[in-house]
Amino acid sequence: MLRIIFAIFLLTFLIITSCNKNKVVEDSRLIASVYEKKLYEKDLKGLFTEDISKEDSLQIIKSYIDKWVRKQLLLEKAELNLSPGQKDVEKQLDDYRSSLLIYKYEQQWIKQNLDTVVNDDEIQEYYDLYSSNFVLEDNIVKALFIKVPNISPNLNQVKQWYKSDKKDELIKLEAYCFEFCKKYDNFNEEWIPFSTIIKEIPFDIGNQDNFLRRRKYIETKDSIYSYYIYIKEYKLKNDISPLSFITENIKQIIINKRKLQLINELENNIYNDALNHGYYKIYN
Repeated sequence: MLRIIFAIFLLTFLIITSCNKNKVVEDSRLIASVYEKKLYEKDLKGLFTEDISKEDSLQIIKSYIDKWVRKQLLLEKAELNLSPGQKDVEKQLDDYRSSLLIYKYEQQWIKQNLDTVVNDDEIQEYYDLYSSNFVLEDNIVKALFIKVPNISPNLNQVKQWYKSDKKDELIKLEAYCFEFCKKYDNFNEEWIPFSTIIKEIPFDIGNQDNFLRRRKYIETKDSIYSYYIYIKEYKLKNDISPLSFITENIKQIIINKRKLQLINELENNIYNDALNHGYYKIYN
């Protein structure tokens, strides 16, 4: 029956729309009902723009009616099965409205007054005070990673260059890698998770901790590529994180603390202003 009603409505709706989009239908047509709840044609206005296709408009209308029917059925069940106390949501709605308004005002205040500049001294000071809170969850490394096709020339030279700390040989390595390598990452000054590197190679590391303690160099290959890794520094899981690895985290922590401070200052200022002007009273 619902499908028949829906089909009749769609046909009527399309005829009216195509004949005169600007005509106002004074006696809005009933589209669907659930118990005592009714959905009228006027309730569908604004669902879509005039330039939408016929097929899309039909789908939107069908979806809206289906969701409306399901919602009313669930609401009816809730009305029948919940106790009067459970159905009394006025206080909850009022608390939610109050909390939402306060939150929006606080966010506006923060946006207008928050200083988002965090200098290096502040970051260092916070790290010195709370470094024990920043324990590594993974092994991290500073490393050089090379992935080069096996058919590339002078691979023996690559084996020499990637282990070197000589500036001229590193320049040669970089020039070579830009020309021949599939991937070349030099994380000399940047800490990265060790897992980021080992997932790139066809090599079973086994126990990462033991491996990092014993080896600085990894050389392996598959049928297509040769892989070279130089582990220059490492920190193990559960060690204290180096500052450079968590700088952005500390910045965000400091900014969040500033937000909380702004909110506290806002509340105190409003409270003191009300106290000074006698805007509130507490009765014994």
